[in-house]
Amino acid sequence: METHTIIRRSDELAALNKLAPLVMASADGLRNLAVRFSAPGWKELFIRYWQQDERCLAELTKKIREIGGSFDTEFKDQPTQTGEISEEIDDPLLLDKHLLLRCLNDKTQTLEAYAHVRKNPLSFDTRMLLQRHHLQAREALERLTAIYLSYPTRPTRPLEQDSPYPYHRA
Repeated sequence: METHTIIRRSDELAALNKLAPLVMASADGLRNLAVRFSAPGWKELFIRYWQQDERCLAELTKKIREIGGSFDTEFKDQPTQTGEISEEIDDPLLLDKHLLLRCLNDKTQTLEAYAHVRKNPLSFDTRMLLQRHHLQAREALERLTAIYLSYPTRPTRPLEQDSPYPYHRA
């Protein structure tokens, strides 16, 4: 016996409208990371992830308009759960860690939202679009997590020659 689910455009539209602000917050966090990160070697990767999130947001807005809804821009003014980055952080390494952690939090929230939205009955093309976005976000989260865990918290200093401990000597 087959079960048929009726896909309501209004339900699909509501699900996509819940997802769009989180994708926008993730893209804003990645933009901030790309602009303010102190190590120049990583900026290209962060710009790539930022552009990827912007493409996902553009595809979501296109899908929302295709369904017949209007893309709400008022959620741009809503604060995200991660809050604003403090300008009081003077140490560039701590600022980098803070920016990375904010992006990780935004990506985690986005992944949870993708998983929740994909549980709803959706049309095939919307489901495939969200699956592709979900996989891209998961890949970005894994890479950002690896960078966060391997990035130093403090600058390394040369080991002292006169240290009484053998593992402190150069």
